[in-house]
Amino acid sequence: WSSPVVAEVAGRPQLLTCGDPFVIAYDPNDGKELWRCKCLSADVGPSPIAFDKYVFAANQSPRSTCIDASGSGDVSTTNIAWSGNGALPDTTSPLAVRTGDRWDVYTLATTGYLVCYDPSNIRNNRAVYWELELGEGMANFYSSPAFFGGKIYCFDKSEDAPTAYVIDPAKVPKGPDGAVATGQIEPEAAKEMIVATNPLPEPIVSSPAVADGKLFFRGPKTVYCIATRAE
Repeated sequence: WSSPVVAEVAGRPQLLTCGDPFVIAYDPNDGKELWRCKCLSADVGPSPIAFDKYVFAANQSPRSTCIDASGSGDVSTTNIAWSGNGALPDTTSPLAVRTGDRWDVYTLATTGYLVCYDPSNIRNNRAVYWELELGEGMANFYSSPAFFGGKIYCFDKSEDAPTAYVIDPAKVPKGPDGAVATGQIEPEAAKEMIVATNPLPEPIVSSPAVADGKLFFRGPKTVYCIATRAE
């Protein structure tokens, strides 16, 4: 089910594929296999993403996995940088966002939990993360999250009340030492982070795209465009 992705990662172009049980990278110029990592199981829906020198693959089982993409051959036991078990998605693809020197990696579960992993903070081979609930248990997400204008957009496919959730990650709560919160975001803090909940005229299943300063997304009948200013 997972769509392949072509990315420049670890200093070379790579064609990235996901399927039970491997993430496999190929050279898009000649089709030769570069490396493979055994880390997936069952049906695989989400596409992988690439950031820095890593490939991140997420699936509902058994966990999300971050792989150092500079290796060759079977890297299943040598190149797994870290793994995660928060908001494991069965359909939506992950999202990587760079702020300065920092990368944040997001996953969105169908049931409405948005997780942000901090790849710079690894404990026991797992990345520390915070988790935000969207829709109070009533949301249903097939569309992958998108980053646009400093915000994260998540489009719900609920038949009764489809909704666009807009999250400001800069408003994640911090402790007295300035460290970003970890674990479940409390309801009051969640209200600050979710800066908008906009009703949609139809359920959104397809994933959005960002181009030319605009955010595009499609419903069953209509294509929509969000811009930072009227054009």
